[in-house]
Amino acid sequence: MGGSTAQAGKETGRGNTANRSCGPDALRWLSLLVLLAAGWMQQAQSQEQDESLKRRFLQEAPGQWEEYVRRTGRLQGKYSFHRAMSLHNTTFLEEYEYKSNDNGKRLTRVYERNEGESGTKEHDEEVFGINPHYAFQLGRKSANSPWAVRQLVDLSKESGPERHVSMFELHARLMAEPVKLDHDLLGEAVGQPTFRVVRCQTIQREGEELVEVLFSYPHEENPRPPYNRAQSGTLVLDPKRFWLVRSCDLKASSGTINKQVKGIVSTSKSLPIPKLVAREELWTFTAEQVAKGLPANNKWANREEYDLDEPVRLPDDEEFTLTAFGLPEPSGVEGKRPTRWYLWVGLAGIGCLVLSAVFAWRKRGRWERPEKPRGSSTMSRMLFAGLLLSGLTLLGLAAFIYFAPRDAASVTIDQPEREFPEAAAGQSVPVTFAVHNPTRQAARIVGLAEC
Repeated sequence: MGGSTAQAGKETGRGNTANRSCGPDALRWLSLLVLLAAGWMQQAQSQEQDESLKRRFLQEAPGQWEEYVRRTGRLQGKYSFHRAMSLHNTTFLEEYEYKSNDNGKRLTRVYERNEGESGTKEHDEEVFGINPHYAFQLGRKSANSPWAVRQLVDLSKESGPERHVSMFELHARLMAEPVKLDHDLLGEAVGQPTFRVVRCQTIQREGEELVEVLFSYPHEENPRPPYNRAQSGTLVLDPKRFWLVRSCDLKASSGTINKQVKGIVSTSKSLPIPKLVAREELWTFTAEQVAKGLPANNKWANREEYDLDEPVRLPDDEEFTLTAFGLPEPSGVEGKRPTRWYLWVGLAGIGCLVLSAVFAWRKRGRWERPEKPRGSSTMSRMLFAGLLLSGLTLLGLAAFIYFAPRDAASVTIDQPEREFPEAAAGQSVPVTFAVHNPTRQAARIVGLAEC
């Protein structure tokens, strides 16, 4: 009996020992299984959120981008692009100013190019304007030079010039910069069959909730603008502001592109636009290009600044005419005629004389009555004299305006450089050449002595 009890005690002890030895291992395995299950559930939930956000992006963003591009057509103001290229140590500056109303539009462009290695400098300024009657292009080679007419088209006889069409299209593309992939509209790229969203997730940046999109876009790069060199990359978009691009890292077949939007402001009509955009590009040349003397790579650093708004009051029609630049309006082209001030002044003078005559006729009898108060008679005579004097003065001013001598219009016409006959110092050489005067008005040629 005692031996059986001892034997049972030994077996119980072995069982307890086995339980004690198996307990921690089982807990470890159980904990591992729980962690794996939690990780799998978290991964599944993350994938589900990723797919949901991806569907939202593909459904919402294209329509928002299209609406944004439509609204940028109302933007007016100034914007500039400062570019520095490591190749030949070259810098570029492009400044634009755009104005428009229901009857016309105007784009002013300033272009500068400085090549550090060779010392080559280039400066050119252009204005492209159009109104219901004519289209014009002005130009000059420095900010202090007068504007020269480079092209003038009567729209009643011809269609708008191709250069005007291309420049206004360029302006529209530049306004759509916040919704572009490289130089192509994002909506057009996303709609291509080769564009694929690899991952889509929300991120936090400076207190804002943005969406990061990892994509691949294998396609043949178009060598002509508007081109899109991005084959893959990462986009950071703002879903609360038309899904605008806030930053991007793009990979092309021969380089990389990085863009950062630094500052978003809103117009008077609540359209978000970038204030400053920093863009860096690094491009690698082929072995064949390097063999011809080019460096291994070329780095670009771009700085884009925008000062735009949706104006409540649109510019006046005169902003889209030659008059706005100190040039006379072209004759033979139907347009707004200048105000003939001498007619209005003369009519005002005649009106004053007529009023003075009527006043004198009605008051003649009253002035002769002795019972009329003296103060009233004096006031009536003063009023009559004032009307008479004002009428005579206005008629004299109208005559002065009409008969005043007028200077010939000063028109600068862009002409190519010409070679003149050689002559000894102090000797005069007669030269005959033809200059087209688009205004068809009396004009003098400036810049040439005795001409």
